[in-house]
Amino acid sequence: MPLILILLLSLSTIVQPARAEDQAAPAGTVRSSPTETKELLEGLSVLDAPPNWHYDKTGKRNPFQPPPELANIEVVPTAQAIVVTKPKRTKEYLESFQLDSLKLVATVFRIEGHGPVAMVEDPMGVGHMVQPGQYLGTNEGRIKTITDGTVVIEEQQPDQGGAVPTRTVTLRLPSEVKK
Repeated sequence: MPLILILLLSLSTIVQPARAEDQAAPAGTVRSSPTETKELLEGLSVLDAPPNWHYDKTGKRNPFQPPPELANIEVVPTAQAIVVTKPKRTKEYLESFQLDSLKLVATVFRIEGHGPVAMVEDPMGVGHMVQPGQYLGTNEGRIKTITDGTVVIEEQQPDQGGAVPTRTVTLRLPSEVKK
């Protein structure tokens, strides 16, 4: 209530038209008389207190519990889940891309002391040197072989049944590069 009075007093000084005697008053003084303020307050209605509100939970279900029609259903497991343990290793940069977004740019052989290598381009156009045994793609794809113009990758792709079949994906050089 005191806050409303202070607010109204400050508003009454702004709303009033300027008078000659008010203009000479020093800053920080109230420019309305007590009778004017009383008239302003009588014209305003005081807000009523908000109504008391009470939540009655009788007859309502708990939203954090299963619905009653599902509460009596017993779930019987039909098959044991297959748990695949993956070795903890740091993922390589090219494992953050889908295999179909990678592009084979070159294959290189006959480097003394090294096996075959290939250059794969990521979606941003940056080339990366890869060799057999490295990982590519989001499904733990691993490079099995690099031949002239191809890179063969085996990846694990879990299905809905929990099995983890292996599929083979081959990246090929575009025909215009092969020539």
